[in-house]
Amino acid sequence: MTGNIAWVWRNEDSGFDHTGKREFRNRLVDGGAGDRLLNQLLSQLKAGGWIKDRVKQRSDSTQVLATLRELNRLEAVGEMLRATLNEIALTKPDWLLALGRP
Repeated sequence: MTGNIAWVWRNEDSGFDHTGKREFRNRLVDGGAGDRLLNQLLSQLKAGGWIKDRVKQRSDSTQVLATLRELNRLEAVGEMLRATLNEIALTKPDWLLALGRP
């Protein structure tokens, strides 16, 4: 893939400046972006009924970690099914079409 996109980058380009990432992260921390993001996430989770509004929420609480683990597993299963169906579509398209039309 590198050969296909090599024309995009000019030869005199020195590449990614690693200090930019550090400066960006420092700006986020100094501006309290992490806290704002967590508060926004918590308000959306409360609105969706995922968490209750009784106690102060912590991002490392067992319930939050368990819910995230479950969502990650569901995402992994969905990705596995997508990859499997794509492989079947390439190797056995007739069999896949016999199961149902898209």
